[in-house]
Amino acid sequence: MYSSATPKTALLQNGGFESPPSNIKLNSSNPLSKNNTMPGWSFNGTVYYVSAGPNLSLPDNGHAVQLGVNGTISQTFKLTSMASQYILMFSLAPISKNCTALTALKVSLQSEEITVFVFEGKYGRRSWETHACDLGSWGGEGDHLVLELQSQVMENDPKVLCGPVVDTVILKRFDGTNGYGM
Repeated sequence: MYSSATPKTALLQNGGFESPPSNIKLNSSNPLSKNNTMPGWSFNGTVYYVSAGPNLSLPDNGHAVQLGVNGTISQTFKLTSMASQYILMFSLAPISKNCTALTALKVSLQSEEITVFVFEGKYGRRSWETHACDLGSWGGEGDHLVLELQSQVMENDPKVLCGPVVDTVILKRFDGTNGYGM
């Protein structure tokens, strides 16, 4: 049985990026800096806080982060069960139609690369795509792991603003006995 993540059951904090960074003006074109903190997340490099609008379609028309060429966001989470599989789901979008070829995201756990996702733009009318990956089984209950999402350069292009937009990051635990666990 699949159950959507709610604040009480979510393994990641602020996965929809609806709690904005501190000290920021919404709809600003400035990247986040050391003066900003983002609830639940750490960041390095060029990272922007973006909102849905006429040029950017997002799930639920909310907020997201855009990763510049060197942008990374990460979150440390606590394992809730031994011998469970962890599944990561997220939405990926280009910041504009001119940037689709450059939109790629590397997913890592404990500094081990899991996979790279490339925005393909061919599965429907929406300008965003939902992706998922199996993060595997790690450690024991109570252990802490670091999930990292990083912009992946696919082409040499000076368009720094063409990094991927990431939204609706959900981490679920699958224990194999009764479906998706909480």
